[in-house]
Amino acid sequence: MANNNVSSIRSALNTKLGEVTQLKQVKIGRDSNTNLGFPFCRFYLSGIDDELKDNTPSNWRTYRFTIDIIQEITNKAIADAEADFEDAIDAVLDKLNAQWTLASNVDVSVVDGGTISIVELAQGPGVVCSISLA
Repeated sequence: MANNNVSSIRSALNTKLGEVTQLKQVKIGRDSNTNLGFPFCRFYLSGIDDELKDNTPSNWRTYRFTIDIIQEITNKAIADAEADFEDAIDAVLDKLNAQWTLASNVDVSVVDGGTISIVELAQGPGVVCSISLA
């Protein structure tokens, strides 16, 4: 995402992800406190690229965020947990694609599909999908 104000992007991303009703909670940063339940979502800055304008340095930057969607898979039937997880991923992708300027805080954004892996959570086994937004 090309913009020169990471604070406004972070705030807009928090607002947009907070609108996804399939998520039980959204947190900024690498927080792993899932006290409000699953599916749990966290996002954090994972990269920055400086861009040149007319071959000169500028304040124009591309910020890359990682969005993790996490679901535990032991406290409910595995089919139900998987369905909640998949529905949350779909809803987050729909929101990012529909709101690609993040309320006019970026000129363009690109969503890279996520990888899904099994992780060990405090509650036991879980799955995580990491989506890249740049």
